[in-house]
Amino acid sequence: VGRAFHFVGSVHPAPYTHMVLTESTNAYSTGPLFAGVGTGTDFVGHGFDGNTSDPTTGDVYYRCRIGPCPTEFYVLRQGASAWTALANNPLATNETSADASAITYFVEMRALILVHPSGRVFKCVDPCSVAGNWSQFGTTIGDAGSYVFAEYNRQRGFVLLGGFDNGFAYTLSAAGVINQKPYFNTSPYTGSGYNGNVIADPVTGVFIVLSGNGGSPTTHTCGTYDVSAVPGLTATQGSCTAPPANLVGSN
Repeated sequence: VGRAFHFVGSVHPAPYTHMVLTESTNAYSTGPLFAGVGTGTDFVGHGFDGNTSDPTTGDVYYRCRIGPCPTEFYVLRQGASAWTALANNPLATNETSADASAITYFVEMRALILVHPSGRVFKCVDPCSVAGNWSQFGTTIGDAGSYVFAEYNRQRGFVLLGGFDNGFAYTLSAAGVINQKPYFNTSPYTGSGYNGNVIADPVTGVFIVLSGNGGSPTTHTCGTYDVSAVPGLTATQGSCTAPPANLVGSN
């Protein structure tokens, strides 16, 4: 697996980009764009939680807005020079909000997970090439709002998902069970300004929560969120050192 960080997305509104940071060179380069979606295409999506990867293969996934893009889901296979279009989800309408919907790759399920603003949660089993690969989990999480998140925890083998707007969090286990958890003490979304982010530390399995900053360009707070996928409204939360930077949450 190649060690690199990929980001696809744009500011609001602006042409999109695909940036690649390669570990071996510590340098940025431009990655391939989607077929038929040129460099001047505005607003394919901010990329808040529209980017994800399979850590076991290095495959990179992106969720695009229908309209600017001819299809919703793409994969850039490890070593490939072009994106491959995946099957659209016939069970959920692609909303026009660039901020909405979140994806993550769940290794234990070998599936792409989609959290929809309606609160419905879906999976598309590899290779996700036909509509029949999509299915919906029986439990919904309620109205997730415009800022939805889904983060795979490789150390602990579950997904943390929910909505920043309405302030709730859930775990999705490898068995497909969804359990509600306490919301973060550090809020990634403040209603304005730059948003924060949630990501799992790949070494400890503890989640790092970067707060939104409400428009203040150098003010963020950082929290830790330690939780498991077992039933019960329990989580251990703490603090960490935040970067003094003007950051838009994306991953």
